[in-house]
Amino acid sequence: MQQIGEHSPYKFFQGAISNNPKEKNYIKSIEYSFRLYRKIYDTLMKTDRPFIFIYTSDHGEFIGEDGRYGHNIFDEIIYKIPMFMVSNRKIPKEYRDIKSHYHISQFIIYLLGYKKRLELSEERSVVNGTMLSREDGFRVMR
Repeated sequence: MQQIGEHSPYKFFQGAISNNPKEKNYIKSIEYSFRLYRKIYDTLMKTDRPFIFIYTSDHGEFIGEDGRYGHNIFDEIIYKIPMFMVSNRKIPKEYRDIKSHYHISQFIIYLLGYKKRLELSEERSVVNGTMLSREDGFRVMR
C-alpha cells in the first residue's frame, strides 16, 4: 500500500484544504490516515489467519519546528522515520532493534520463513541528503 497523505501540501484528507497554518493541515492528514489504518486493523482482527501490518515512511517531515517545513533538509527529524507494527501473533522482540529500511526487509524475510534466524545486519548504512549524488551531504549510520 502506498500513501501520500502526510506529504506536503498535506491536502490528502477528507474535506477541502483550509486556510489554517500548514501544521493544521498536516494534523488533519495524519488523523485521516490513522482512521484508514484503524479500518485496516479492525478488518484484519476479524480474521483467524495470521497477519502482521507494518507501517513505515520513506522520510520524516518538519511541520514548523524552528520555523522549518517539509523534508528537503538534511536533519535527524527527516532521516529517522516513523514505523509501527500490529499483529495477531507474537512479534519477535528483535523488532525493537530495527534501525533502517534494510532491517525491515530482513525482518520481513524472516517472518515469511525464508530465514530460520532473525539477524539484523550490523553493517553501516549510508543516508543521503536530498540528492542521491551526495552533493548536499550524507551520513553513515550504525
